[in-house]
Amino acid sequence: MVRIFICMMILLLPQFLRSQEDLSIGTAHTFYSAVLDEERTFLVALPAGYDENSDQHYPVLYLADGENYFHLLYGIQHMFSRGRMQYRTDFILVGIINTDRTRDLTPTASTTGRDGNPGFYPESVGGGADRFAAFLQTELFPEIDRQFRTNGERLIVGHSLAGLFVLHTFLNHPGLFTAYLAIDPSFWWDNGKLVEEAASRMDYEAQKTLPLYIGVAAKEIKSRTTIQGEKAAIFLNKILPDTGLLYYNTHFFPNESHGTVYIPGLLDGLKLLYGNEKDI
Repeated sequence: MVRIFICMMILLLPQFLRSQEDLSIGTAHTFYSAVLDEERTFLVALPAGYDENSDQHYPVLYLADGENYFHLLYGIQHMFSRGRMQYRTDFILVGIINTDRTRDLTPTASTTGRDGNPGFYPESVGGGADRFAAFLQTELFPEIDRQFRTNGERLIVGHSLAGLFVLHTFLNHPGLFTAYLAIDPSFWWDNGKLVEEAASRMDYEAQKTLPLYIGVAAKEIKSRTTIQGEKAAIFLNKILPDTGLLYYNTHFFPNESHGTVYIPGLLDGLKLLYGNEKDI
């Protein structure tokens, strides 16, 4: 009997092998950026039904840390589109692959570290956020619009330094995106300079109808710097409420650290921005 079973498995093995196929999640694209003077890569995943619905145009969700979270966000998008837990998932997902996060995602050059003391970096680093925003506006957006059926609606998602870039862009280039989602943004950068300048950067008429979500890790950890918590509290509890913005939402996660807050923050933010959960 055992011999018969073994013989059957040997005969059927080629059938099993022939049934296997590679799973593909999105496509990678590379082009030269004149603004940044380097080759840049971005990943793209299209929504379900994109090929079948040839007349439909879609919003684009830009992920600033594509190398870290592209597959995660793709999985969440897929999960949200199934069964009764249906949220708006008809967006084109674009993951931007970083080459120098500190250079591109920080608004000012600085030598200051997370402890608020200068000299952490031997020389000033960063400060390229406006240049990176110009790259998005003049090069990446047109490239995406050229290759895919977009409708002009854009959402930006970023964590840590990328979350700082999200806030900087909201304050200084509010028309660049139509919705902003920042997860535990690095308020500590340059001794909290973004927070210090935020009130003067607010433009109510330009920002009042832009959805803004900020999720913050609030777990008490010895290595977590005081300046991060202090600046986050000022921005979230004082500056934002005083602006009168119509569509902003903040969430503190007391049981999450900087490294773990991304998943619950992303889920919370997307549900608020795109939520349409059905009763079950």
